[in-house]
Amino acid sequence: MRYAGIFFCGVVFGVALSLIFKDLGVAPLQLYDEGTYAQVVAESIARGDFLTFTYQDQLFFDKPPLYFWLAGIATVLTGDPVLGIRLPAALAAIGVVAMVMVLAHHWSRNYLTAALAGGLLVAIPPFMVASREARLDVLITLFILLALYAVLTRRWFMWGAMVALAVMAKSAIALFAILPALPYIRKKCFWQGSLVSLSLIAPWHFYEWIRHGNDFWWSYLGYHVLERYATNVFYNPNLQTDYWARLNEQAPQVLGLCILMTVVAFALWREFSTEERHALLLPFGLGVCMIALFFSAQTRALSYLVPLYPMVALFVALSCSFAVQRLHDRLGYAVSKNDSRTS
Repeated sequence: MRYAGIFFCGVVFGVALSLIFKDLGVAPLQLYDEGTYAQVVAESIARGDFLTFTYQDQLFFDKPPLYFWLAGIATVLTGDPVLGIRLPAALAAIGVVAMVMVLAHHWSRNYLTAALAGGLLVAIPPFMVASREARLDVLITLFILLALYAVLTRRWFMWGAMVALAVMAKSAIALFAILPALPYIRKKCFWQGSLVSLSLIAPWHFYEWIRHGNDFWWSYLGYHVLERYATNVFYNPNLQTDYWARLNEQAPQVLGLCILMTVVAFALWREFSTEERHALLLPFGLGVCMIALFFSAQTRALSYLVPLYPMVALFVALSCSFAVQRLHDRLGYAVSKNDSRTS
């Protein structure tokens, strides 16, 4: 079974590679985000400045710099602006699929469960669509999963670095890279990792603050974080995403399976071991926190939900694995009891 599980993990990874990278640079850029990001990268390359970004020669403080740094490198190396702007998200998506399988195996010690988790993620259409576009959400999702793995394996300097990369990828959403470490907030290791984060985050932010003053903070955090949460910055109700409707339309099977396995996990909760409960609580808890934040925000786009999909895949796969094991234990107990009676 071990080798079969490894084989299926390889199959899932291969399918993800083929689906994500096939003709990646062929389709035209999607408006609005892809076109904007490509223009920002093109202007940075033309000016030779990758610290302060511009869009149509106006200061651009909408996003942190990491994705644009990676896209600039990819554009220069490939010579293709369309492929270059999408490549960081595509590579990050492959990393997300791999990390979902790594985390599922860490918790279950079962490669078939890992393959199931990766397969479920690849089967979620909104995730695969975002993986083939220039989406910062895919990049930060990778760092959230790496930060979670670092906490689970007690690699605190790695955790600090991943939190920093998450902040540099999509600022406030890095909250979900911090949450798994909060139980250790009173311990020295937490603050050591936090110091690593601060040392990596501070230089670029201070540079922009010193150079552009409070206008930087107003645009970077005031408008593009706080204002987006409090109001619909699209200014058009037709552009506002109805999350439940879109998820029910694009991934009804996965959504239904998630609800089913939540009921099953609740029904079997007392039979799960302490380790199994912890394994289920982490992705479930993070998923609930993401739903609370994204669904309460007034500006909504389907791509914002990308960090949620790995949590769904992990929870469903682990619930299935643990439930099957409990049913197997019940069946084995019933058979042994019947054998003892007949003997």
